[in-house]
Amino acid sequence: MFITSHLFNTGNAAEDAKMISIVTLIIMALRIVELLIDPFIGNAIDRTKTRWGHFRPWVVVGGSVSAIILLLLFTDLGGLYRKNAVLYMIVFAILYITMDIFYSFKDVGFWS
Repeated sequence: MFITSHLFNTGNAAEDAKMISIVTLIIMALRIVELLIDPFIGNAIDRTKTRWGHFRPWVVVGGSVSAIILLLLFTDLGGLYRKNAVLYMIVFAILYITMDIFYSFKDVGFWS
C-alpha cells in the first residue's frame, strides 16, 4: 500500500509500474537469500553465551534494530527516490536485507 499509493505516485504510470516491479523483485530475491542465511543465524544464537542467556540479547538487539530500519523503510528516505531512483533502490535493498536479518535474529530468539 505504501509503495503503490504513496511512494511511487509520480503521475508517470510507466515509471511507477517499473519501480514497483523492481521493489517486488528486490524483496523476492532477498527472501530467497534469507533462506540461505537463516541456518547461520540459528548457529550464531546457539553459540551465544552471555549472562542473560542465549536468546535475550538477540531478542532485544534484533527487535530494536529491525524496528528502527522498518520505520526507515516506510519513508521516502528524504525524497531520495525523486532525486536518484537507482540510489534509492540500492539503499532500499541494503536496508531491507539488514532489517530482515535482524528480524530473523529476534524471531528465532523469541520462539526458541
